[in-house]
Amino acid sequence: MILYDFIFNSVEVTQTDDLSNVVKKVIWQLKGSEDEIAVFVPFSTEMDPPNNEQFINFEDLTEEIMISWVSEKIDVASIKLNILKEIELKKNPVLEKPLPWAAN
Repeated sequence: MILYDFIFNSVEVTQTDDLSNVVKKVIWQLKGSEDEIAVFVPFSTEMDPPNNEQFINFEDLTEEIMISWVSEKIDVASIKLNILKEIELKKNPVLEKPLPWAAN
């Protein structure tokens, strides 16, 4: 069974007229692992401008909030499927061989 983890590396913040420490970009990875095999897919996700009514202070951000933000921006299911395929290829590598008539 593949385990998936969101790994948040850093964020870029900016200021607006009314708000400070507004998350502008999230630098993160989605990791998929099974047994001893791990696949990391890096991302840099731009955030929408903040809504003053729903703004969350930087100090109040949680991993769950960040996961929901980036999940709204990308197709997580599709990325998980690609990670699954990469893990399967690492478990069962496909070897390329030249065609017999091209070997000369």
